[in-house]
Amino acid sequence: MKEYTLGIDIGTSSIKLVLIEASGKVVSAVTRRCFVESPKPGWSESDPIQWWAQTLKGLKELWEHSHISPSAVKGVGLTGQMHGLVLLDKRGGVIRPCILWNDRRAADECDFITETVGHEELINITGSSIVPGIVAPKLAWVRENEARAYGAIAHVILPKDYIRYRLSGEIGTDVTDASGTGFFDIEKRAWSDRMVEACGVPHSWLPQVSESQEVMGRVNAESSEQTGLPVGTPISAGAGDQPANGVGSGVVSEGVVSVSLGTSGAILSQRDSYCPDLKGRVQTYCHAVPGKWQTMGVMLCAAGSVAWLSDILGMVYSEMDTLAGSVAPGSDGLLFLPYLSGERAPYNDSSARGSFVGLTLQHEAKHMIRAVLEGVAYGLRDSFNVLAELGVSFDEVTLSGGGSRSALWSSIVASTLAHDLHYLPLNEGAAYGAALLATVGAGFYPSIEVASKSTLHRKGVALPDPQLSKCYKQSYSLYQACYPGLKDVFSKL
Repeated sequence: MKEYTLGIDIGTSSIKLVLIEASGKVVSAVTRRCFVESPKPGWSESDPIQWWAQTLKGLKELWEHSHISPSAVKGVGLTGQMHGLVLLDKRGGVIRPCILWNDRRAADECDFITETVGHEELINITGSSIVPGIVAPKLAWVRENEARAYGAIAHVILPKDYIRYRLSGEIGTDVTDASGTGFFDIEKRAWSDRMVEACGVPHSWLPQVSESQEVMGRVNAESSEQTGLPVGTPISAGAGDQPANGVGSGVVSEGVVSVSLGTSGAILSQRDSYCPDLKGRVQTYCHAVPGKWQTMGVMLCAAGSVAWLSDILGMVYSEMDTLAGSVAPGSDGLLFLPYLSGERAPYNDSSARGSFVGLTLQHEAKHMIRAVLEGVAYGLRDSFNVLAELGVSFDEVTLSGGGSRSALWSSIVASTLAHDLHYLPLNEGAAYGAALLATVGAGFYPSIEVASKSTLHRKGVALPDPQLSKCYKQSYSLYQACYPGLKDVFSKL
């Protein structure tokens, strides 16, 4: 009988479940929608209880679609959106909706934490600047604004870890997700006494931390009845969505870099030593590979910018792609700043706004569409440049995420970065990486590096066009001038 591992990804607006063979072949995948609420402008919340409900429905669909018995699953891997603040009481009940990674309410708390610790010391410990979307400032916001909720806290965990709790009853997290809390010493791969004390948080609230491939919990009897998974099935610690996607994309050694065109956009590299960017432009976190680190530039709204424009125009993606292809490179002088949710890299600015710059009466919807595609590519170029400055080598660059399905957008990104981009034959992204981590936890492979390299397949390459690269080099220089010129306006808005 064949054996399988299961990857579960708790995304922002969907939950994805992926079943793979030990060879890495995807057998079946199911996506379930979940809902995000915005009680106030700049707020973003989701109910963890719905994540579990949708996971159960997704598992039922997975068994039905694949015709595979859940008894054949030998390991579970977890991943999900990073930075989400999930609060549990002493009985394990959810205290309030999770405050998500793209929530901007805690800007003042970021300033307080930075002033208390000092910017340079903060970056040396946590690997990045404090931004509103991570756990530490959001927890401080709850303390100042929701005293009853704060007083009920017994556990602070991340989104994927709530699913672990429901599957096993165990409270825990992994080093990559812990890295995105603002409480973690990235170099030591342990909770930072300095940060915990500066933020006034009890150590007892913070979960046990393990390396990503290690087994952290097993399916218990209650969840076995609900899911069909055998009692005792090992659950790997897992990883945040970008690190998990990196594992699935082959970023397990220096020189291999991944570009992800998901809701957010990211450029991810592995580092053999801890080398934070002291300017705070990009993040350095623990990698899913034990003893390694990752440097990552994240823009908050990549494919999310396209989804936003799709909703406004009432167009499907294929129609937008066709229209954008009819416009000359450079969008006839129209630029787009993709800061619809503020920005993280290279500008740590929650006040930044999305903007079209250069609109004229001659511009139509098709120009706006192409400008959005190009603006996201320019945003990725920002992080690409910073990583190069920090000494990252780009021997091979892979491309994944939903945006990579567009040949036009892939070409724009390749030409903007002036680099070959190797397509990966996967649309499962982080869920696939989580399933790979589970193959290590289940004993199918001896290490993450072996699992990743043994299962990685490429399906072609997006090549940069020299003429496009020349055009985008000029447009990118104009793009770079926009944020400094508009920064004060953004803050006043």
